Amino acid sequence: MFLSSFTSRTIPITTPTSTPAHTNKITWIGYPNTTGLTTVDYRLTDATCDPLTTTQPFVEELIRLPQCFLCYTPPHDAPPVAPLPALVTGRVTFGSFNNLGKVTGHVMALWGRVLAAVPGSRLLLKSKPFACETSRKHYLSLLASHVCCVGCFGFLKRGCMCGVGMCGVSDFDYAC
Repeated sequence: MFLSSFTSRTIPITTPTSTPAHTNKITWIGYPNTTGLTTVDYRLTDATCDPLTTTQPFVEELIRLPQCFLCYTPPHDAPPVAPLPALVTGRVTFGSFNNLGKVTGHVMALWGRVLAAVPGSRLLLKSKPFACETSRKHYLSLLASHVCCVGCFGFLKRGCMCGVGMCGVSDFDYAC
């Protein structure tokens, strides 16, 4: 969550070969692909994400770390890993904790196709605005225009902040 302040820009790195007019720039965790920017000199990666045999072009020079270039330590108050809800409910539950600015008509239409392709499935949405009933009703009407089964949706309020907002993750089988 707090990494978003770092992933929106590159980090300037000064090396012995840097000149006052040029500071080397490096990118890594925010977008695991080429930036396409000739002003970015390096990208941290590993041999799993970017094998030595890759034919994909990169504008950056790849620095492959010997292990995985990503690491994750769950928060101390993260909820325990739970069994898949489908094992208990008998139906698949998808979940999205996305910023609502990312939930476009195209996304809703895709969700509709996914729900139609997986009989009995449902989608749980979690976002801060869903604490407001008016906001939930507005999104239900938008979803209804893209999906035939409005009853396939549920809303989780974002109020729970245990495990850095991880509450609700154990309520779905697949994130989307």
